[in-house]
Amino acid sequence: MIEMTIPKKYIPQEIDIYFNFADIATSIEKIVNKYYRGINRSEIVMIVDPYLYTRIVRALAGAQMLLEKTLSLIQNEAIVAAKISGINIIRHPFLDNYVDNKVFYEKGNYNFRGIRAIIYHVAAP
Repeated sequence: MIEMTIPKKYIPQEIDIYFNFADIATSIEKIVNKYYRGINRSEIVMIVDPYLYTRIVRALAGAQMLLEKTLSLIQNEAIVAAKISGINIIRHPFLDNYVDNKVFYEKGNYNFRGIRAIIYHVAAP
């Protein structure tokens, strides 16, 4: 498990957080052991909170059309992964949020506060 601090009000011009995420994804990609001979980058998924998603896409979108398409998906609440540098990035409202048991009508609550992003191999869950 790798932990990284992400400021609440991330400003893309001040921090190149994409390189931090890309380096973590690369470290997953390069796992070589008796089970894996490297991991295909398309099998690495990143889930981020909605605020961070918008800022990452804004920082990375070189073309205005890509930005407009992505923002349209955000505004229409479509859960569609953005694929940036081979990494699937999905926004999820639970991250950096507290979800009480009334949402699921179950015992217990889910506290995701402070968790801004999760990067994992698709086989991990």
